[in-house]
Amino acid sequence: MPLLTELHCDENQLTEIDLSGIPLLTELDCFINQLTGLELSWVSKLKSLNCGGNDLAEIDLSGVPQLARLFCVHNRLTKLDLSWVSKLERLNCSSNPLTMIDLSCVPHLSGLSCDDNQLTTLDLSCVPHLSGLGCKDNQLTRLDLSCVPHLLELSCDDNQLTTLDLSCVPLLKELDCGNNELTVLDIRPIRKLQGFHLGFQSLSGCRIIQRPDQNFK
Repeated sequence: MPLLTELHCDENQLTEIDLSGIPLLTELDCFINQLTGLELSWVSKLKSLNCGGNDLAEIDLSGVPQLARLFCVHNRLTKLDLSWVSKLERLNCSSNPLTMIDLSCVPHLSGLSCDDNQLTTLDLSCVPHLSGLGCKDNQLTRLDLSCVPHLLELSCDDNQLTTLDLSCVPLLKELDCGNNELTVLDIRPIRKLQGFHLGFQSLSGCRIIQRPDQNFK
């Protein structure tokens, strides 16, 4: 099948996949299998990869420079080298034991989900086009949003944030920031906020500062 461009083999019990005979492949869905390794050097044209729900401890992306979408949730990744995939636009690496994510080589990233990892810091300074961010269930003590002015959705629940400055993200529409250590949250700069969830945080005395036309509780 040398002309194959899409391969969907999800929800099987595959322990390996041989991609050597399909060099034109651009999309690979192999989530929910039993893969411990994935050799991508044969498919240099790959643009979309969903390998979530496997047993991968690492993913070598050096052979797929065209990759734009990567979904690798629910694996055993302790590191993720994105230096080879500068065209990446969407990344979901949730539910791994990652302690850090270096985004300096993916300037076109618009969507990032890194929930349920072990992150203590998250540097967003190199991803100015980010519009969606999910980073809940980590160990973040601060979150600098000053470099992501186009952010529309933010979920940062269940961290250790003591402050959250929203003055640089006026376009935000959805905000979930419950179960942190916030004492004050000023949502006045956000003009088009549609969804706001503070969770149990509100019960611990977090004061919400809002405009008269905002009626969030």
